[in-house]
Amino acid sequence: MTRRRPAARFLMTAAALIAVTLSLQAGRAAEAPMAPAAPPAEMKQLDFLVGTWKVSGTFSGEMAGELSGQVTVRPIGGGFFLLRESTTEIRAQGVPDPITGEDLTVIRYDTAAKQFALDAYDSGPGFKGIGTMDKSAFVMSFPPEPGALPGGFRVTVKPDGRNALQSTAELSDDGGKTWTTVLELKYTRVPAPK
Repeated sequence: MTRRRPAARFLMTAAALIAVTLSLQAGRAAEAPMAPAAPPAEMKQLDFLVGTWKVSGTFSGEMAGELSGQVTVRPIGGGFFLLRESTTEIRAQGVPDPITGEDLTVIRYDTAAKQFALDAYDSGPGFKGIGTMDKSAFVMSFPPEPGALPGGFRVTVKPDGRNALQSTAELSDDGGKTWTTVLELKYTRVPAPK
C-alpha cells in the first residue's frame, strides 16, 4: 500500500471538491431562466422618440412663461431601455432669472403589466410612472405624490411629421378625473452630425 503525502491528499481532495462544485453550478445554470434574447417588440413603438431635439414651448397658469432646451432620447442596454436626457431653461413671469434644470427618464416595457414603466429623475427624489400608446401618441402618467404632484401629472408626445414632435403636459387636482394643460411643447429634430 502506497502512502500518500499530506500535500498530495490535500490536492486530490481540493480537486474533488472543485469538480463537485462545478457540476452543481452547471446544473443550477441549466435550471436558471434565460434572459430574453431581444427587447420586447413594444419598444419599437417608441422609435419615433429617438434622436436629439430642440424644444420650445409655453407654460400657462400660475407659472406662465416660456421653456427652451434640448432633449436626447437613445436606446441603451441593447434596446431594452430608452434613456431620455434633457436640459431646459424656463423664463417665468415674475421670476427675474431663468430657471435651469436637467432631468433624465429611463423607459422600459413591463411585459407582465403590458405597459411601459418610467423612472424619471431631476434634482428632487424622482418619480415613477407608466406609459401607454394611444394611437400614435405616447402617454406618460405620473400618479399623485404628496407635496410634488398632489393630483397627478401626464405628458402626451406624438409625432408631427418625420422631424417634429408635439407634446402637452397636464396636471390634475382631483386624482385624474379632469386635466388642465400647463405646458405645450414643440420638438424639432437636430440633424445628426455628418
